[in-house]
Amino acid sequence: MSKPSALSTVKRSLKRYLLPFMLLFSLGLHGMILFVPTAPDEDELLPPPDPEEEGITVTKTAPPTSQRSTNNPETTSTTDARPRANQSARTATPSGNSVQASGAARSRETSGNLRANNRRATTSNARRRETRPAANQRRNSPQNASARSDRTNSSPVVPPLNNPNPPPPAPNAGAVAGRRQFLSYADVFATYQGLNPLTAEETAERQSIWLSSFTEQGNPYSNLKIQPLTEIEPIPYEAKICLPNAPEMAELLVLVEADGTVNSDIMTLRSSGYRQFNQAARAMAEQHTYPSQDLPQAYLVQIMVDYDPAGCQWPPAGTDLPDDYFAVLESYVGPTSTTLSEARHNQAEWLNSLARDEAIASAEVAAENVLEDLADRVTYPDNICLPIEPEEARWGVMVNTDGHLQGEPQLLRSTGYAVFDDRAKALVEDFEFPTAATPQAYVVVVQTAYNGVNCQPLTSQAFDLSDSNSVFYASFLR
Repeated sequence: MSKPSALSTVKRSLKRYLLPFMLLFSLGLHGMILFVPTAPDEDELLPPPDPEEEGITVTKTAPPTSQRSTNNPETTSTTDARPRANQSARTATPSGNSVQASGAARSRETSGNLRANNRRATTSNARRRETRPAANQRRNSPQNASARSDRTNSSPVVPPLNNPNPPPPAPNAGAVAGRRQFLSYADVFATYQGLNPLTAEETAERQSIWLSSFTEQGNPYSNLKIQPLTEIEPIPYEAKICLPNAPEMAELLVLVEADGTVNSDIMTLRSSGYRQFNQAARAMAEQHTYPSQDLPQAYLVQIMVDYDPAGCQWPPAGTDLPDDYFAVLESYVGPTSTTLSEARHNQAEWLNSLARDEAIASAEVAAENVLEDLADRVTYPDNICLPIEPEEARWGVMVNTDGHLQGEPQLLRSTGYAVFDDRAKALVEDFEFPTAATPQAYVVVVQTAYNGVNCQPLTSQAFDLSDSNSVFYASFLR
């Protein structure tokens, strides 16, 4: 066997001694590469919550450090100086910077622009954490307190919520028009005065009194004569809902001066039965263009109301009021015998008739027998406002010695509504009268449970209705 050469011996010796050093160098190099800082994961990009900004919604605005730097110059200089100082410290270590540069290069090559942007965000967050202690030390200063107040008072941007409930239906045009017509009808109804046509003698007397008030002044009124004028258009009634009574033709006495102006002394010779129509007729008479004359002229202006009793609508459509409410309106009997003076007159007439028939000894004594403490009242379940408020009812009754009624009760004062009158009569008939040694005449006062102050207005969008309405009124509407 041949001996190994000297060269081969040297090579083996070098391998034996250099191999450990190369292994250590490789391990060290890999270790340095592993310690090179890289960009954090995307989950770590959000900055930790700022104790000063807890409870504030994060929006796309400038970082809170911008507000501090704007409001506090000291914070601005400290914030700007510290990153530069840290950068200088890193620059002073060449070996560390070279390793970081090589690692950053590898990171940009493998991760692209996303990693680079994330690294800048991380650096910005690090700067915020570096400047926070200095800011916390001065956060009680007036300037920073003002800045925090501005941030706290600012309204956060809240995204609109999706409402799971369906939107309310659009108002029905027909229902709105029907409600408007009904309110117009109620306004006219409230001005009802009743129809009191004058006799021919009463009409002639009123004309003479009005005309003489001018002729007595002499010229140019001495030869005035009343002439009819019927060319004015009818008064409109857009509701087309049936009224308690058909309005009559309004008649007015109008004096037109020679220059065409209308004298203010206008007399309503004949009422339409409704104050609103009377006022409209007066306004139309004043605004009418009369023919020009050399002398003053007197006119009997006749104005009709555009109302068709055969073609009016009842009950009205387009409202959510109960049918029983319209039944009450339909039972309105007018203002006759609803005032207290009329009630006293009717009471005196009734007692005098009893005294003449010797049913009672004295009408004056019997007039003191008034029962006003009747516990029961005429109920009105829904208490929806009526165009005309009902009055208290007064009934006259003759009571036998055993406390039972003698004959039918006599209506002395009406509520204005037949439904309420009938209910009041039923309460009087059910009342237990006291016994007496002789027959007695009583005047019984029955109140109606109607609250005109707190009733449900007709302009309400909805009404609180009871279930006993139809049952209550059924016996009175047959």
